[in-house]
Parts: sequence; structure tokens; C-alpha cells
Amino acid sequence: MKTLFRISESAGSEKKLKIVFFGLGSIGSRLARLIRDNYNHDLYAFRSQKKDLNDLGIDEVYEINEVERLSPDVAFITNPTSLHVDTAIRSASMGIHLFIEKPLCNSLVKCDSLLGIVQKKRVLTYVACNLRFDPIIQYLKRTLDLNRIFYSRAICSSYLPDWRPNQDYKNSYSVRKELGGGVVLDLIHEPDYCHWLFGPISKINGTGGKCSHFEIETEDFADMNLHHSSGFLSNIHLNYFGRKLQRKIEIFGNNLYIEADLIERTVITVNEEGNDIQKFDPIDRDYTYEQELKYFFQCLNDHEVPMNNIEEHRTVLKPVLEFKENLGL
Repeated sequence: MKTLFRISESAGSEKKLKIVFFGLGSIGSRLARLIRDNYNHDLYAFRSQKKDLNDLGIDEVYEINEVERLSPDVAFITNPTSLHVDTAIRSASMGIHLFIEKPLCNSLVKCDSLLGIVQKKRVLTYVACNLRFDPIIQYLKRTLDLNRIFYSRAICSSYLPDWRPNQDYKNSYSVRKELGGGVVLDLIHEPDYCHWLFGPISKINGTGGKCSHFEIETEDFADMNLHHSSGFLSNIHLNYFGRKLQRKIEIFGNNLYIEADLIERTVITVNEEGNDIQKFDPIDRDYTYEQELKYFFQCLNDHEVPMNNIEEHRTVLKPVLEFKENLGL
């Protein structure tokens, strides 16, 4: 699918881009490091105030008019979720292409305004759900027979204090309602890849809330029932308090069972022919981010609309936010 984007002569995966980062937390720093180490792009970081310089050696700017004078090709929006849309609107208004860390926002109020600016300025957008680049999820995408399957059950269970070893979890955005924290948005990867594998989500119901001892304002667990437009049903369990790390999906079909374990790196298939176990190579924590950066830069280079642009992502985000709102937290 091709479109006419505004791309400067310098843009492209093999040519030098000007990239500005809005946010150098854990994910912003990871992406900036990977770009610095693997591409010949000029990197800048917008900081709201002058503090200690960043550890990556990236040039910093402190006023939005400095960003405008730089005329960047791309903005990486990796600040807290609650700031994403305002930052994206400001960047898109300057004709800057957008790489937005998931989720797009914690409220859809300004999304139509953002979409209108994106279309007017003809900028490329991508919302980063890096789990789509896990080789196991990609294997499922290639091989699933959607006419044979009818139900899936996924789990993501992890322990929030272990997420960022150098930070007290009580200081993270994950625990703060106004910043868009909570498992439903933090772990939107699961609804996203279920949408990608099984088709659009028409509604989500279920339960969720806070039940752990954590000092947290947001939900620390959710059990979500996804109703896909095709009639397919998905169940997802998410939590912040699982001492055993789990991330896997089970898929059920006519005389078919598939278990894809993203931690153990296996896919087990049980069908009329018997049992089959496929082992996938281990991947390090950088791998899926490296792959999505490669994909994003290639889309820029080829003038191609990426998957999970803001229009697609919004179709996942809308039922997810409606579910989160119904939790009443």
C-alpha cells in the first residue's frame, strides 16, 4: 500500500535523518541507543528542563522553537502515555513523522484532532507494539488457519518491581492514574497481537482492579474477554504481581490445540497427526525493538504506510479504553 508522504531528500533507512526524542526514560533510552549504535542518524532529545546531560551523548534542546528550527524528519514520542497525543499534535503540525510508543493515549478526546493534522500534513505514523516482531508471533501470523480456530487464551504475568531494577516501582508511571498507568494500557501488547492475529475487536468485557499489596493507583490485574468482529473469542489475563514470569497464548480449534510460549520459546501443536514441538532461538531484549526500527525506517524509505499506524491502533485502543473506564478506577 503506497501513499505520498512528505519525506525529505535525506530521509530513508540508509540516509541520514534528523530524529528528536520526546522522553528518554527506559524505552526512549533503549530506542535511542539502538539507533545510535546501528544507524547514521542525527539524534536530539527535547528536555523540559536542564538537568544532568543524558548518558547517550545525544544533543539536547529545551524549547519547542528549537525543535522547529532543527526541522526534524522524525519524532520519537516516548514520554508518559498521558503526554503522547499533545506531543504528537505539536510534532505533526510541524510536518514531522511520528514513531509513538504504545499506547497512543489514555483518552481518545484529542485523537480526531491528531488524525486531521496527520492527514493534512501527510506525515507517516507508527504506534510501536514491538511484540508483533517476536518470531513466534510472526510464525502464528503466517501459519494460523482462521477457518479452523475459534478461541484463544493469553496470559502476561510479571512482577512490577522487577520491571525497572534501578527505579522504585512506586515512582514509575505504571502506578499513576493520571499518567496512563495500569496493566490494561501497560500490557496492551496482548490485545494488539490478538487483533493482529484474529481480526478487529468489536467489544471487550470482563473484570479487573487492584488486589495486591502494591502501592498503586491503577489496576494491577485484568481478565479481558475480547469479542472479535469475525465471531472469534479471546481471553486475556494480565497482572503486575506474578512472581513467575509468564507470557504465552493457547489457541483452540477443530481437533487442534496450539500453545505458543514466548518465554520458553516453544510452539506446541496437537492435532490429528499427533504432537509437534517447535523450538525457537532465544532472543535478547533488544531484538524486537531492532526489528521494529528496521521496519519503520524501511517504511519511511519506501514511502509505505506502516501497519499499526494511528488509524489501525485506534481500533484496538477504543475498546481497550472503554473496558478500562468500566473498571471505575
